[in-house]
Amino acid sequence: METETESYENFPENRGLLFVNLRLLDEKGRLVYGAENEVHVELEGDGRLLAFGSAHSEHRKGYAYGSALPEGGELLAIVKKGKGALELRFTGEGLKEAEVQL
Repeated sequence: METETESYENFPENRGLLFVNLRLLDEKGRLVYGAENEVHVELEGDGRLLAFGSAHSEHRKGYAYGSALPEGGELLAIVKKGKGALELRFTGEGLKEAEVQL
């Protein structure tokens, strides 16, 4: 799994919001477009998960839960970060764990 974090701090209404893009990759670093592994996210530290998911048509739980199925090998976590350190951990059966320090 590979992560990329985006922030739009130039807009006052977005202060503290972080968008963490997660891509499921194979051992050669290629996007696994058809991946169906359920992915889980856990937060530790000063922040909270606002939404986690993808455009997968089977996503019925809602976006406030810490697990989702990928669509096109990708997922998105939206996090509200406080002033302290925050760590996100992504796991899933058959997937290499990914961590993000924010």
